[in-house]
Parts: sequence; C-alpha cells; structure tokens
Amino acid sequence: MRDLAYNVRQEGVPPFFLIGMGPFAKKHYVNLFKKHAIYPEFVVDLDCNRDKLSAFLEAKELPLPLYLVPEQDRDAEVLPESTKRDLLRLIKAHSITHAIVATEPKAHFAYLDFLIECGVDVLVEKPLTAPLGCSHSVEAAKKIEEQYTYLLQKAEKHKVRVDLQCQRRYHPIYQFLLQEIESFVAEFSIPLSYAEVYHCDGMWNMPDEFVYRENHPYKYGYGKLMHSGYHFIDLLALFLETSYKASPKTPDSAEIYATPYNPGDFLHLCNQEDYARLFQGRDYQSIFAQREELGFKTYGELDFFSLIQLFSEGKRLTTCSLNLLQTGFSRRAWTDLPEDTYKANGRIRHERINLQFGHLFNMQVHSYVSSESREKSALDPLEVGGLRHFDIYLFRNSQLVGGKPFAKLNSSDFTKNLDSSFNEQSREECFFRFLDDLPSLSSLKDHKLGITILSHSLQAIAQSNRGEPSIQRFQMEEPAYASSTSY
Repeated sequence: MRDLAYNVRQEGVPPFFLIGMGPFAKKHYVNLFKKHAIYPEFVVDLDCNRDKLSAFLEAKELPLPLYLVPEQDRDAEVLPESTKRDLLRLIKAHSITHAIVATEPKAHFAYLDFLIECGVDVLVEKPLTAPLGCSHSVEAAKKIEEQYTYLLQKAEKHKVRVDLQCQRRYHPIYQFLLQEIESFVAEFSIPLSYAEVYHCDGMWNMPDEFVYRENHPYKYGYGKLMHSGYHFIDLLALFLETSYKASPKTPDSAEIYATPYNPGDFLHLCNQEDYARLFQGRDYQSIFAQREELGFKTYGELDFFSLIQLFSEGKRLTTCSLNLLQTGFSRRAWTDLPEDTYKANGRIRHERINLQFGHLFNMQVHSYVSSESREKSALDPLEVGGLRHFDIYLFRNSQLVGGKPFAKLNSSDFTKNLDSSFNEQSREECFFRFLDDLPSLSSLKDHKLGITILSHSLQAIAQSNRGEPSIQRFQMEEPAYASSTSY
C-alpha cells in the first residue's frame, strides 16, 4: 500500500470514499463526480486493475488516490485483517463518514460488515449481497436472507445508515404509480389482484465472455437476478407493500414457482454454426467443445421466469408474473468488447408493468428503447423506440370509482428535462440524499420483502437446476410487507 497524499475534499460535502471502480462506477459515479465537482477521498479496487484504473483516471483528469486490494482477497466473505487495518487508518486519516460500495456484488457483504463496524454510513449498489453459487445451492440462496438480517441488526446496533442504490424507488413515474395505488386501495379497499413485471436488457455475451468476464458474471453461480433483476423484484415488492399497507386484506403466506434459462440453454439455441454465420466465421469451437470442462452447468441464469401467489386465509389474494430476461432484443453486432461494456455493448432496455385491481382499476407502464444512449436517433425521444419513451395507461371502471375511463401519460408529464434519463436523474437523487443525510426511500429496513422474494426465488431455481420441483412456500410476516417508506 502507498500513502495517499492527495486530498480532494470539497466544502459542504462529507468526506467519503468509493469501493469498486468497474464499468458501472466509471459510467455513473465518475460522471456525477465531474458534473458536480464532488470527489471521493480515495478509491478502493483490486491490484490486478492497477494499470487500467491509472490510465482511466489519467484520461479523465481525475488524480484520485488508489488503495489496491490483493487479487487473492477478492472473494473473501470477511476482509483480511491487513486490509481492515489499512482501511481503518485511511478512514481515520480522512475523517471518513460515508462510503459508496460499487464492487461486484459477491464482495458486498465483506465491505458492508466492516464499514458498519466502523460506524461509516454506506450507499451500496444492488443487490445487497450475492453468495457464491446462490443460483445452484439452496443453502447459498438462504444466506441472502440471513445476511440481510445480520446486516440490518448490526446497522441498527451501530446506528449506521445503509441505503441501497435502487433508483426506480426515486423514479417519478413509479412514485406516481405508488401514490395512485395507495390512494385507490385506501378508498376502495380492493388490493392488487394481479401484477406483471417484465424487463429485458438484451445483454448478449459471446461464448468466451461467459468464461472470462468479471463484470456482470455468470461463472460465480449467479446471474440476471443479481445483475439488473433485483431492481424489478424491488419494484414488485413496492407495489405489493403499498397495496397491502392501504388495505385490511393482507397475505399470510406465499408460493413461488420459478425456472431459469441458463448459458448452457442459450448455447444450444445459438450454437457454433449460428455464431460462425452471424459473425463471419468467428471461431468459438473450443468453448463449445469444452462446455462440460468449463463448468457451464454451474453458471448463473441468463433469464428468470416466475409465478408468485400470495394467500390470505387459504384464498389467493394476489398473483404475480415476473419475467426478467437478458436473452432478448439486442443491438450488439460485434464480437470484440468496447471500452464501455456497461452501456455501449448493444444493451437495449424494454420494460413493462401491468397492475390489476380486480374489476375496478388497471395501470400499465410501457417503455421500449431501440438504440443505445450514446447513439443519435432520428426517433422522437418520447415515442416508442425513443430514448425517453415511457407511456402510462390508466383504465378505470369510472361509473363505480369515478375519473376518466382511460387516461394516457408520457415522460413529458413528469419532467421537462429530457436530456438525461429518469434512471440517471433518480440515481443522482439517491446519491445526494445519501451524502446530504436526507430521508431515504431505499434504506435497508425497506427491503425486507424484496430480499425475501429474491432469496426464495433463487432457492426455487436452485431446486430446478438440480432437477427438483422448483416451488418455494413460506409464511408472510407482517414486517415483510408493512414498509415504513412514504412517498
């Protein structure tokens, strides 16, 4: 470790540091730092990334000090004592009060455990934790709930703030939906009866990338649910919580059926001959020939499909369809990875929400993008395929509940700033609420139901992956859905 002499503290900003400067942090946090001239005291990353990080920081004209952790410690569930001592010295030397954790999620638990012990408030990227092999091991999937409970209790004991960066909690359109749910259910006492949540981000990996990629990996035994998937589990949990808070009809038990679509499945769908035809003879024969030796059977899921039912006194109260894909429409038409693998590699977002409240009320959200944010598109940004497309449909049984039978809204009804996406704006709001110690919409205690659904979903697909019935049943405790978050 080398001494950190450079100090970039700004007036009015609490001293903080960043752990993990991978593609996500480079894309989002670095842009935020430069936009607002707010910089971390130092950055923690892996020693194996030294040269790339130094070159990146130099190109961005960000002379941020680096503390580099040995490569062999990257998967430790508990930080080595030497790393703890070094970080504690830096925390004290820089009077650190806040930290951002943006590592690969399998490292989250170790850093969170340490930072809470140190009394440092933390903003951590979703998911909260990702035990190795949790898409294939029921025991590992159960650890997600166990680690959540442990960290929550520890944070409360040490009076430490822990926020999850789940930006859709700050998204103006989803805040609007939550307000509509609360208002409708409070007045008419009909809770959410059906919820469909669909997301596809078109993240296409070449066969060899499954083996060597460290960002959004599958080789550690988890996949889509630990990548973008948790955002939509969290959204579903928010819809359910808000509905049940406003209604006397609440669930006492739940059942989840879930099934994955794995890299091995995809390489059967799109085989060596298909790759050779699509990419002008590019040879991945060695990967296809060694699928068994490379352990593809233990890789995490590309796609996740589930049916969730919540029961009250033995009666079905709410049915949920949750379909989260990476095997879907993409704009990737090249084999070599670009420098920006986060948003400049063909990923295209399609997002759909459908919420039914019996025969009385239906809300739908449709958002379909056809190009990357870096591309210049001739399409109207508000129209289908445009970069800012969001359509909201509201259908009411107006003779019984009032209002118009149909209303349509779009992005322009929620913001006049169409230069950046809702997700970017929402991510920024979450960041500054955390740094400014303002009330959070995404504190650790607000994620109990989402963590419960995530853990049992992974347990179900772990059972599916080993040829067992992929159904999970569990009791619903009131704190799991009686969220304290207010909108």
